[in-house]
Amino acid sequence: MTGKKIRILIGDDTEVTRKGWTVLLQSIDEFEVIGSAKIPSEMVVLTNRLHPDIIVTDLKWGGDETAGIVIIAEIRKNQPSMPIIAISAYEQLLDDAKRMGANAVITKDFSLNEFEGLIKHLAE
Repeated sequence: MTGKKIRILIGDDTEVTRKGWTVLLQSIDEFEVIGSAKIPSEMVVLTNRLHPDIIVTDLKWGGDETAGIVIIAEIRKNQPSMPIIAISAYEQLLDDAKRMGANAVITKDFSLNEFEGLIKHLAE
């Protein structure tokens, strides 16, 4: 990708996670974090408003194991081709995220190199 940055929207209910992902992702020259959401409904609104190149979202929000799945389903209604990476510490949630339309599902034990490669691959 020449010159154009990959515009990323991130979502997680935990502030330290959102800020951590932002710092990690923005340390990569080709990436730009254009927004972050702390509640599920905000994630859908920001997706529709900002039109990111890719979405990175947690699946469990505030103890609700279905929140991330609902986010994916809502985004798919309006933007069926939007690349979505679903992340969770809870492996049992990953299959549902994939069924609802997440392009990739990963557990939170990923490396930065893996994460970078996945984002670049999906944004192609």
